[in-house]
Amino acid sequence: MKPMRMTEVVAAFVAAMALPGAAALAGPAPASAPAVPDELAKAPVARAAAKPPEDWAHLLDELAPAISVCLEDGVPSAQRVLKAWPMNRGKVGVRLVDAEGETYDCIAERSTVDSVRKVEEGAPELPGAGRPVLWRAGDPSSLPPVPRCGRLERVLDAQSRLVGWLQYDGC
Repeated sequence: MKPMRMTEVVAAFVAAMALPGAAALAGPAPASAPAVPDELAKAPVARAAAKPPEDWAHLLDELAPAISVCLEDGVPSAQRVLKAWPMNRGKVGVRLVDAEGETYDCIAERSTVDSVRKVEEGAPELPGAGRPVLWRAGDPSSLPPVPRCGRLERVLDAQSRLVGWLQYDGC
């Protein structure tokens, strides 16, 4: 099975959330969904319209192009997105975590990465980071943990194929 590129995951995530303009972001879909534990496969489907304003995922339509470019060109090894937020002058901040657990902040416009910097240990916490976490499907090493508490929401593309999960930690 060919793993999905993160750009494809975010594009499919936006399309699945039925946000305006999502079709322009859609990329090729994976050949098949990865095998996942039942707890992950049976999670409810994410619904953008139900997201409260403090949930960064409610802004995904606006932020998706910058998220995509940060995942593709900024930190290609990223496994998950902790938060994305609008900034001044059309820029977007994206906090990412790579396979080694290193955290990065990427600043981008719609199609260009302006900067990427490693977040130093002990740096102040970014309000709202990790609430939720977007985990990507397609790579077994980036499956979310089955939560002891909290909830997962499946993120599906327009053809109802799994592309990732939003994880809300209730612990």
